[in-house]
Amino acid sequence: MTALKIVVDAIAVLALVLLLTLVALRTGIPRAAFYGLVAVSVGGYVFITRPWLSN
Repeated sequence: MTALKIVVDAIAVLALVLLLTLVALRTGIPRAAFYGLVAVSVGGYVFITRPWLSN
């Protein structure tokens, strides 16, 4: 079950980063803002999914 959780998390984070990359390229936001969005998004994902580990 742990290996499946790692794979699902990796796919979710990669999809999130890909989406943010495409949005950043389309809108032309500064690189620092892009990295900030990635950090906040991945941190938010971890914050939301962390309680699921106790199940």
